[in-house]
Amino acid sequence: MLKKLQACLVLFLLLWYGTALAEKAANVITVIGSAAISNTNIAGARETAIKNGLALAVDQMAVHLTPSEKLVPRFEEVNQVIFKQTEQFISTYQVLAENKTKTAYRVLIQVTIDQQQLTAQLPQVQSAMSNLPTVLFCIAETGGENPPGYWWRSLPANAFSAAEVSMEAVFKEMGFQVILHPLVLPEGLDITDQPDLDPQDALNLAAYFKADIVIIGRAAARSTQNTMDDSTSYSSTVSAKAIIVAQTSGMGPVSQSAMQINTEPSKGLRAVLSEAGAATGKILGSQIIKTLQNQEKTKGPGGTIAIIVGGTQHLGNFVHFRRILNDMPGVTSIKIRAMQADEATIAVDYNGTAREIADALMLKTFPGFGVNLYDVGEENLRIELKIKE
Repeated sequence: MLKKLQACLVLFLLLWYGTALAEKAANVITVIGSAAISNTNIAGARETAIKNGLALAVDQMAVHLTPSEKLVPRFEEVNQVIFKQTEQFISTYQVLAENKTKTAYRVLIQVTIDQQQLTAQLPQVQSAMSNLPTVLFCIAETGGENPPGYWWRSLPANAFSAAEVSMEAVFKEMGFQVILHPLVLPEGLDITDQPDLDPQDALNLAAYFKADIVIIGRAAARSTQNTMDDSTSYSSTVSAKAIIVAQTSGMGPVSQSAMQINTEPSKGLRAVLSEAGAATGKILGSQIIKTLQNQEKTKGPGGTIAIIVGGTQHLGNFVHFRRILNDMPGVTSIKIRAMQADEATIAVDYNGTAREIADALMLKTFPGFGVNLYDVGEENLRIELKIKE
C-alpha cells in the first residue's frame, strides 16, 4: 500500500512539474532584435536592438492571445494598448547571441512574457472608440547637450519623446484617438530629415497614418547647477501647434514650461519634459475641442457622405484633393476613415447630396491630376485620382 501511495505521489509530482514547465514555455518567446549603427555608436545600437526585440516579443504574444477575428478590426487599438508600455509585460529576458555588421547590430533574445498582465490589458481593445478625431504627434525633443531626437528621420530614434508621450496621455484622457507611430520613418515616405517639421510634410504624414489632426512642435530641457547647495535644477519648454488636416490650417502655438530639482540627470530631464508636455497638451487639446464644438454648431442641413478615393499612392495628389474638397461650399468637415495602399475612404460632412458633391467635384481643376467619377449612391461615391499625361 505504501509503495502504491509513493508511486501516486511521484506521478502527481511529475504531472505537476510537466504542467509548470509547459506553462513557463508558453510564456517564453525567442526573437531577433535589430538596430542601425549610427555614428559608430555600437553600445547605443545594441541597446536599441534589445528594446526592439523586447517590443517584438510582446507583439507576438499579443497576437497569440488575441483571436484573429478581434485583432484584425481592432489592430490599431492593440498597438495603442501595448506598444508604448512593453516593459510592464516583460518578466525577464536573456541575450542568447549577438551579431554586428558595419551598419547594423542584431541580438537573439529569449523573453519571458507576463501573460497575466498582458491579458488584463487586452480587453481594452474591445472598448468603443471615441467620436473625436484621430491625432498624430510629431514632437522633436532635445534633452541636455544631446542633439534633437525625432521619429520622422531615416534612422531609428532611441526612445519615444517624453513630452510627446505625456501629451498623448492627456489627449487620450480627453477622448481623442491617438495614432501610434514607429520609432523610424516608414519606407517610401519622402519627408525632410529635420526637427522642424514642414507643414506639407506634416500633411503627407497625416495622409499616410490616416490622421485628422497633426500636432507638431519642439521640446527642450536643460540642467543648471545650484551654487548654494550643489543641487541640480532642470527646466524645460514645450511648444506645439495643431494642424487640422481637412482645413490645412494651424491652431496655436501653445507653449508651457516646467522646472524642478532632481538628483538623477536622466530622470530630471524626462520629468520636466513630461510635466511641460502634459501642460501644453491640456491647453492645446481644449482649444481643439472648442473649435470642433463650434464647427458642429454651425453645421447646416445635410449629412455624412462616404467618398472612396482610388489612386492615393501619390500622397501629394491626395493631400491636394482633400484641401480642394475642404474648401468647397457646403463641406463642413472631412475625416479619413480607412486607408489602404491605393485607396482611401473619406467621411465628408456636406450640406447636400452625394450627387451634388460629385457634380461640384467634376467642375474643379486639380494640379497635375484629374478626378474620374465611377459610381454615385445615395450617401456615397467612388472616384479615382488620375495623373495627367
